[in-house]
Amino acid sequence: MTSRILHKLMAAALFAALLPGGVSCGKQEAEKKPVAPSMTILTNPAQKNADSQFLVIDANGDWTITLSFQGNQSGWASVSPKTGTDSRRNVLFEWDANTAEEPRSVLLTITSKSGKSDILFTQKGTMDVRAANSGVRYTNLGWLELPATLQSDAYDFFNRSMTYRNASVRNYSFYWDYNNLVARWVAYPMVGGHKGSVSRSDDWQLDPLLTRDQQPVVVSRGFGSAGCDRGHQLPSADRTFSEEANASTFYGTNQTPQYSNFNQGIWVGVENLVRTWANKSDTLYVATGCTGAVNYAYDNDGKQVAIPAAYWKAVLSRSGSTYSACAIYLPHNNSYPRSGNDLKSYSKSVRELETILGYDLFVNLPLVVGNAKAKEIEETNPANVSWWW
Repeated sequence: MTSRILHKLMAAALFAALLPGGVSCGKQEAEKKPVAPSMTILTNPAQKNADSQFLVIDANGDWTITLSFQGNQSGWASVSPKTGTDSRRNVLFEWDANTAEEPRSVLLTITSKSGKSDILFTQKGTMDVRAANSGVRYTNLGWLELPATLQSDAYDFFNRSMTYRNASVRNYSFYWDYNNLVARWVAYPMVGGHKGSVSRSDDWQLDPLLTRDQQPVVVSRGFGSAGCDRGHQLPSADRTFSEEANASTFYGTNQTPQYSNFNQGIWVGVENLVRTWANKSDTLYVATGCTGAVNYAYDNDGKQVAIPAAYWKAVLSRSGSTYSACAIYLPHNNSYPRSGNDLKSYSKSVRELETILGYDLFVNLPLVVGNAKAKEIEETNPANVSWWW
């Protein structure tokens, strides 16, 4: 007797037992509710060499896995078996060695009657760091949210992980300015599962990646003497699926001095809008940052911390194999109304924002969609695209 027939017979018996007057022998089983299937890849991104690992499948009922290769390379990875039933931990995922300098990616999608989900898997190339004619350097992680980094600056790149669905995955990256004690940008992916029911921790802490003198100390209080809040770059509300993830948003390196009216007004509106976009996307890749310095605030230790001149967000939405982008740029001041701001009027194309900032955003996008398509995505004016509004 096949497992599918057996499942149907068991389901029929359970249904009969639940009918009025029905009798159940033994302990009654709870009926399984259909849930969208999911996959976990324990190592992502992977090194350049050929390798393999087992996928962890969480599903009810029959499912199918498909692979969509991004960019010009194809056929370098495979899954066996591609079809199955219910949860299992022995689906073999294999890939060939990558002999190219650049990283490459493949989108794995698992589909069942109850829905689908996908993961972008990236394999590193032969170069960990690339120096381009423009002086750009970046780690070949293949993560779509990452901006470029510059050889000419004095900033350092850091990355923080988190546990999500029993796997260690990336949480957020930040680009640290030691002179001004702010992250010039924080970049992170957002999926629906990152938002949950965990309460805001308000557990202000020192970042263990840096020494006390290398970061703002805002543990006992914020930047109140300058009329500034501790303004999150990665919002607490974007990491509410676990206490660990939420607590990581309260490190001093994720805070900048934000004028109270700005932080509690228009910036909240931007953060809420970004979460709305994330709900409509398979994955939303977010980069948020600040520019310049209009003045200085002081941390709990009396160290000087720059009050930025402007704040920005750039987002890249992916739904299946379709990508679109939007940017928002806001001069930092207290003159905005607390509510009712027309955020569309502050929107820009990603290319416009890049011109203001002087460096490239979504540096790995051309590796996924090609140079011509990436240019089109970044030059599209989001004010003319109704999806964003």
